[in-house]
Amino acid sequence: MSVQFDWQEGNEHPSAAWSDATDPLPFPSEPPRTIVSQAAGSRRRLRLSRRWLALLAFPLLGVVIVVGVFLWQTRQGNSAAQRDIDAVAQQALAAQQAADRDAFAALLDTSDRAWREATLAAFTAPGPATVQVVSVALDATNRAVAEIQQTAADGSSLRQIAVYRRGDDGQWRLAAPLADDFGPAEQIDTPNFRLTYRTQDKDTLRELINLAEGAYVTLRGDLRSPAGTRLYDLRLIYEQYPALPTSDRIIAIPSPWLAGVTAAGRLTPAYEEIVYRQMAMTLAQGVAPSSSPALLTVIGDWAAASVQALPPTADERLQAARQDNRWLSLEVAWHEVADHNTISSDATIAQLRSMLTFLQIYAGSDAVGRLLQTLESQPPRARELGLLLDQAVGVNLAAFEHAWLAWLSGVDPIQPGALSG
Repeated sequence: MSVQFDWQEGNEHPSAAWSDATDPLPFPSEPPRTIVSQAAGSRRRLRLSRRWLALLAFPLLGVVIVVGVFLWQTRQGNSAAQRDIDAVAQQALAAQQAADRDAFAALLDTSDRAWREATLAAFTAPGPATVQVVSVALDATNRAVAEIQQTAADGSSLRQIAVYRRGDDGQWRLAAPLADDFGPAEQIDTPNFRLTYRTQDKDTLRELINLAEGAYVTLRGDLRSPAGTRLYDLRLIYEQYPALPTSDRIIAIPSPWLAGVTAAGRLTPAYEEIVYRQMAMTLAQGVAPSSSPALLTVIGDWAAASVQALPPTADERLQAARQDNRWLSLEVAWHEVADHNTISSDATIAQLRSMLTFLQIYAGSDAVGRLLQTLESQPPRARELGLLLDQAVGVNLAAFEHAWLAWLSGVDPIQPGALSG
């Protein structure tokens, strides 16, 4: 198979010439001036942008370096402070385990005398099995806020916030906490309280509100506290040892993180006792405003003991007082506390606390409230315990004390409610 071309020389168009062929993609010999000027402007702006970026990069790099150095120095400072504070915590633990109160006192800051005295008064031995400083945050005033984890002999852990202050001698010492160490203040209203707290305690808030509302309902009935028309002022305070109530509308309770929370951040049984103690003292003051501070202390101790509801035979303080012959008659113990505002020993508190527990068991759940109401209605010279018991619950003091002593020994000579008036 072949292809035949019929084209012959001379058949081309007479006007067609190679030199006259038209280019199908013509290009102008010179680009338009607008395009050239735009391209030149873009190149100039790009050069200017690069120059500005270069100029800005140096100060920004300087800021990054300064911040990085500051953070590094902060971490280094925190690490050094944590090591020093941990050493102080270990010394304090050794002092507790050795029951060396003087050695413990040497580790306390001296700038707040009241806090120092209260801390020494609360000194206990032997203390936890181990102590560890988990974290430290420094401020600009030679103070450090530390999270401490204590582990008991049974393996249970307690987390707390503790504050340390570096003295002029460079030594870190345990110091009085300040409210600002726990973050900004916030408020929330509940059915019965206006609660003021710091952000450090925010995670425990739901559990705390449930505890406070439950304690209020229980104690209001037990103490015959009148219903209020406005919310109680419930304040989380950031002093380790709260004072007695100054108002029957203000309930002051230590911060959970100051008292200590579990390893999981939950409230402890000991904290539940604190809530009951502080709330009972405030409500009792509302029922009997003339009550002595010593009597309010006994009322608070009675309420705290009700949390565990231990039998009297399990009350170590009480049984030790009986064995050591540190025993007063109920009339003398009541007179000392209610009339003279004195507490001669822990045995007196334990004695009267158990008396109130016995009174409530055998004379009705609101018997303590009736006793306080009767106390408030009597003139100062008519407040002997025998007269109050007779008017409040209709029982003779001698019979009551006899039944109470038998109850302390684990014997129930009468049925609950048998002393009810």
